[in-house]
Amino acid sequence: MKKSLLALSVSLVFLAGCQNTPVSPTPSPSPTTVPTPSPSAPPVFAGETTLKGSIALDALAVIVEVSTTDGAFRKAVESTNKNYRMGSVPVGKQVRVQAQYKNNPRVILSGRMDITPEQREKETTLNLTLESTATDLIYAKAAELNMSTLLALPVAQFEANEKLTSQRQAVLQVLQNIMKTPIDAQMQALQSHPDLVAKLKEAVPAIESILSGKPVTLPSTEPTAAPSGTPTTAPSAPSVFTPTKLLLKPGKSVTIAKDTSLKLWVVGMDDFGRTQNITPLWVPGANSANADLTAAGVFTPRAAGTYSYTATSGNLSETLSITVTDSELDSLSLIPDTNITLDSNVPFELKAEGKDKAGNTVTVTPSWELSNNFVGTVDENGVFKGTQAGRVDLTARARSFSATIAITVQSNSSFFLEMNPNSPVILTGKDQAIQILAQDLATNVSAFAFQFSVLDSSIGQFLSQDSSISGINPTATFRAMKPGTTEIRVRDILSNVTATFPITVADNVPFISSMSPATPVVPGQTITLSGEGFSPNPSENQVFFNRIQGSVLSSTPSQIVVTVPIGAFSGHVSITSSGRKGNGIPYVISPTLQNIIPQEGIEGALVTLTGQYFSTDNPAHNAVFFGSQKASIPLNVTGSSMQVIVPSNLGSEVDVSVRVKGQLSNFQKFTVSGANLPNWDERLAAPTSRSGAQANAISGKVYVIGGAQSDRSDKLEAYDVTTNTWSTLLPMPSSRADVATTVLDDRIFVIGGSGESNRLDRYDPATNTWLNLQGMTTGRSGATAVTYRGKIYVIGGNGSNGRVVEEYNPDTNKWTTKRNSPSRRFNAGSAVYNGKVYVFGGGEIAEDRVNAYDVDKDEWITALAPIPKPVTKAQVVLINSKAYLIGGEDQNGVEQDSVYEYDFVADKWRTLKRLPSARGGAAVAAYGSRIYVIGGFDSNNNTVTTTFRGTL
Repeated sequence: MKKSLLALSVSLVFLAGCQNTPVSPTPSPSPTTVPTPSPSAPPVFAGETTLKGSIALDALAVIVEVSTTDGAFRKAVESTNKNYRMGSVPVGKQVRVQAQYKNNPRVILSGRMDITPEQREKETTLNLTLESTATDLIYAKAAELNMSTLLALPVAQFEANEKLTSQRQAVLQVLQNIMKTPIDAQMQALQSHPDLVAKLKEAVPAIESILSGKPVTLPSTEPTAAPSGTPTTAPSAPSVFTPTKLLLKPGKSVTIAKDTSLKLWVVGMDDFGRTQNITPLWVPGANSANADLTAAGVFTPRAAGTYSYTATSGNLSETLSITVTDSELDSLSLIPDTNITLDSNVPFELKAEGKDKAGNTVTVTPSWELSNNFVGTVDENGVFKGTQAGRVDLTARARSFSATIAITVQSNSSFFLEMNPNSPVILTGKDQAIQILAQDLATNVSAFAFQFSVLDSSIGQFLSQDSSISGINPTATFRAMKPGTTEIRVRDILSNVTATFPITVADNVPFISSMSPATPVVPGQTITLSGEGFSPNPSENQVFFNRIQGSVLSSTPSQIVVTVPIGAFSGHVSITSSGRKGNGIPYVISPTLQNIIPQEGIEGALVTLTGQYFSTDNPAHNAVFFGSQKASIPLNVTGSSMQVIVPSNLGSEVDVSVRVKGQLSNFQKFTVSGANLPNWDERLAAPTSRSGAQANAISGKVYVIGGAQSDRSDKLEAYDVTTNTWSTLLPMPSSRADVATTVLDDRIFVIGGSGESNRLDRYDPATNTWLNLQGMTTGRSGATAVTYRGKIYVIGGNGSNGRVVEEYNPDTNKWTTKRNSPSRRFNAGSAVYNGKVYVFGGGEIAEDRVNAYDVDKDEWITALAPIPKPVTKAQVVLINSKAYLIGGEDQNGVEQDSVYEYDFVADKWRTLKRLPSARGGAAVAAYGSRIYVIGGFDSNNNTVTTTFRGTL
């Protein structure tokens, strides 16, 4: 019999934080964690819907994320046909859908909808358009401003309220004006566009006033205050630091080579031993006419000799002596000159010294470089501070010499927060996009929702709608208001981890406003940066792509032509002109995944990925996905290769992709070979070929019942596991396929079947007889059945009866209806463990969901680990307190050869050794530690008679 095929072309893509755009780290203190409550019990399920819709505007591909506004549900898919489809979306909640355009991640369309209980098990449509985006952003703004009346209004009522039309249309008009620019040319995140921010600031309070029956007030021209709960002023200052002693750095008496400069700095110490950098007044002494000393403390001699300077601060003073040799620098070394291990968040001062050509030992002020900027930071004085566990190479450079040591940072915290651009200097009056990455290295889980505050809000503020951000590409806009340096405080909403980052506002600094051509770009490409404050002398402009310097070809005060350097990867391009540091803007280099070595392996294996444009700043910036499962943080990362450990819960063949700071690569196939078990062999073929039959093992025999070949079958055949022989027994009273069977007291109960039968028949192997019993209340086919404590539980089935659960009591020969399943379960598998009936997969279109029915509580449990790959018509057997899911069909109706093991206690899946060939709708039974797989459809859609035996 030929089966019907239903195709579903969807690839799951899980984002780094649900998908956050990773950004370059910043010099931050070690994050601190606020205790969080213990996790709650798995939620009781209320029902689901399938959400679908179209996506406006032209794009090669989009990443669509669906989430509930309470944060309890979040899932993502990739779409390449301007449509999306998402199953298992909970009803009774407000959902938000965001579609990020792959060819320009700054463009995100969105929509919002209240999904009512009436949509349970139905398809729900939410099209993503500029209109839906306007509605969603209005609600997002209302949430940030705590506009309770608007937030309480269902979305459908909001869109139907004619009194609100003009405000909604005003927001829509701004969106339409912005999107007149092609997607590829959009240089600013859509949601943070200044015109849109201003309009939302005006429209949302007006909408709240209209709904509350209050007069509509004009928007204030004052800067928007931070939301309630967000600190806007500096906290109470600690005890005033009063130094009682000055410490001169790098020492009170130093010697340098004549062709070098020396950086002088001063540390104050109080009576409690606390230290703090201070800015002294320098008083020149002996021979000072032959040297220069800048306000920043940089000493540059013009001749050999001995010099003296006195540092004063209040009533404190200290004098230092500098000897300048009459010889040039000839070598460089570090103190210490061996690899070191440091604790996180503890400053450590390094020094550099060398020899001049006359053999004198001299002090050197080098420039300092780190091989990455996520393990720690180093300042201009050589003070290193670890921010998270890891290893980093620190290099000192002076003249043509360099010296390097390795620093290992050890930390008790595995969570880190990063901000991009790194320590920016922003031109007064300008807006700067800020991106955040947060990840727990221990669990490999990325964060996606953050709250912001500014220590000194007079220097700058986040636009009010950005004081709390979440989503695929978390970006907030900081508005620079007056010169000064302050700190941004970022809190990850879920983990409560916080960190602070420096940010500076200044006059007369360079500012990049845009880049042409628009991203994505490739290394070696020539681009033009537009803005202001650039030097017209190309050699005075330094442009960095992350930490790699590009080659400046030409420049004017408002434009720089630069070549993207080889080795660059997605991140931020930043500017320094004439020694003045400026801001940075994001750019995209689409990573390429070329090969996986080997292309087949078991879960837990170490594999090598080769390609282009991987991040070398931070291994965690490279998120590797095997299907929907995120792999471990990569090891041994270079720009063209890295190694990862293959994760668990995988299908037998998966698509592998890499996200570099949120930018998605192409896909490559990887085959999961599974464990070495079961050991499969082929036994004597069954007398009859069929699919949709059921099998049960009793006393050394496997009984195969019903099913279909060219038509429904009533056949009952038994396989003797000891003698490897088949026998034909008394047929069923009626011909049926898709029956449910279970064993109670060594007798087989056959339930329902094709034609939505409600029949219940009992077969007794001891007498080879059939007995018809009281039929179910609800007739159905494709249900699944189990036995628990002397009663039979029948779950699911076809069509509208797919949620029905009934209990049969053989002592009274009566049926009782129990709590419905949260969703339809057709051709699912099931097993009983610890008082719960676990239901696996199934569906008209294959699903990966796993739910459990608690028999004693008569309630359903969700939030269980999904099957590695969606399957229907698979069979489940129980061996040694673990479930084994065998074969089935995928979402496209293709037969599977996969074998998965489910651990009830750990709620984890493991991929095992595959079947010798694919089978869908086979009859499967377990006897002892062996699995018997009989008949079913093969990969050519033909019913077969083969018998496979798997030994664990």
